[in-house]
Amino acid sequence: MTLVNTALQEPVGIALGPDGAIYVAETASGAGRVVRLVDADSDGEAERVEPVVAGLTAPRGLAWLAPAGQTPVLLIATRDGLVVVMPGQTRLAGRLGSSAGRANGVAVGADGRVYVTEGATDDHAAQPGAVWRFDSADLLTDGEPVQGELFVTGMRSGSGIAISPSGAIYVTDNGQGWPMRADVPDELNVLLGGGNYGWPQVWGQPPAASGSIGPMALFPVGSAPAGLLFYSGRMFDEYAADLLLALSGSGRVARVEIISAAAGYRSIVHEFIGGMQRPIAVAEGSQGELYVVDAASGAVYRFWR
Repeated sequence: MTLVNTALQEPVGIALGPDGAIYVAETASGAGRVVRLVDADSDGEAERVEPVVAGLTAPRGLAWLAPAGQTPVLLIATRDGLVVVMPGQTRLAGRLGSSAGRANGVAVGADGRVYVTEGATDDHAAQPGAVWRFDSADLLTDGEPVQGELFVTGMRSGSGIAISPSGAIYVTDNGQGWPMRADVPDELNVLLGGGNYGWPQVWGQPPAASGSIGPMALFPVGSAPAGLLFYSGRMFDEYAADLLLALSGSGRVARVEIISAAAGYRSIVHEFIGGMQRPIAVAEGSQGELYVVDAASGAVYRFWR
């Protein structure tokens, strides 16, 4: 393990850029921005931090959209909605269903559409947390921000989002706010379009007659699952296609093994990386190395072999 950079201001999101550089979202003191970490001598440590875009409202998740024949576009999930950074312009391109927005994570699906997670505004909100879907072409068209299509509902605080090798969409959900309740776990969910995941009526494993969809995996109260990714196996080949998941409330990164069985899929959660303060996002480098963002220490860590 090495420290890539320790001078970041509450980093909360990370993505590998098409140029091979690491891009990080910062939220300190409301001065939201995205920066690029520059490793000029390729020693695994960033010598400087270059601003990419500033003036964002609580940015979190990052992803890259690569339209055919066009320059890749940076997607940023912010409190205002979905922001796109294109050559020569940065603009709010997509709105979520609630007036508060609260976009947390963003990913480009196997179908080429863009999926954005949203948290409920509070534990008494009329609109539960959800995942919204956008047509990529609509996001890249000049004009007013487009309204997302409701894809799933019934989450409390949909957070990280990742696409499996088979194209399935996985989302983490923080089950509660404050004060904590011992009977409300955190969740990892697999999305089924049009599905309801239960909150606020149901959490954890749902009763048979609830009409809601149960989680793929449960985590102890206060684990606060956040960013996640499906690992390619290019460097740590034994973990190919496993899901790596930042548990920001417990200071560790878990590895979730997804197993196909006759009755469907099941998961086994393994300890993977520990000893951090508040790991909140994970990314994979061009050689298969892993990057973990620790929001509390302002650091990005690099793991390789």
